Amino acid sequence: MKRVLAIALWTLSISLSAQVVTSAEFFWGATDPGQGSATALSAADGSFDEAVEEVIKTGISLPSTNGIHLFNIRVKDEDGNWGPAFKKAISIENSLTLRDVKLTGAEFFWGTSDPGEGSGTALLAFDNAYDQALETVFKSGISLPSTNGIHLFNIRVKDEDGNWGPAFKKAISIENSLTLRDVKLTGA
Repeated sequence: MKRVLAIALWTLSISLSAQVVTSAEFFWGATDPGQGSATALSAADGSFDEAVEEVIKTGISLPSTNGIHLFNIRVKDEDGNWGPAFKKAISIENSLTLRDVKLTGAEFFWGTSDPGEGSGTALLAFDNAYDQALETVFKSGISLPSTNGIHLFNIRVKDEDGNWGPAFKKAISIENSLTLRDVKLTGA
């Protein structure tokens, strides 16, 4: 949310770089309360030369309902003239509650043909915790495709409730193994 507001306000500040801004205000929705009647924005140092940073610090109140909302902001110049309302559609969603997710299974498969949840090649977690299993998947000597080229590697995990997540995919290039030879230097 703050990133979207920062981008919107940064775009506005670029267009106002030649003018001196003396005040600013914002409102939510399509109904304009009128110039000077919206929620005032304040500049901590009294100058709107860094409005983008200061607006984010003020903690703009968000709409209480989820969904797409229209955010409007406008500024007034040194001559007392209000500019048009700059509008940006913003999606407001429920805040997430974090929980401690415990993984109970993991599997992988190669290619685009998904064998189905629970039917891939199982990954083992030697300590019964999948906190490092993904980091060491290639250390355990998994089987690689037998042909050279680009292959799609898929991996997915299962949570404590038995729910499988989506397959995460990564294209991997399989090449001929290198043949090491004994290099002899004849000059330097």
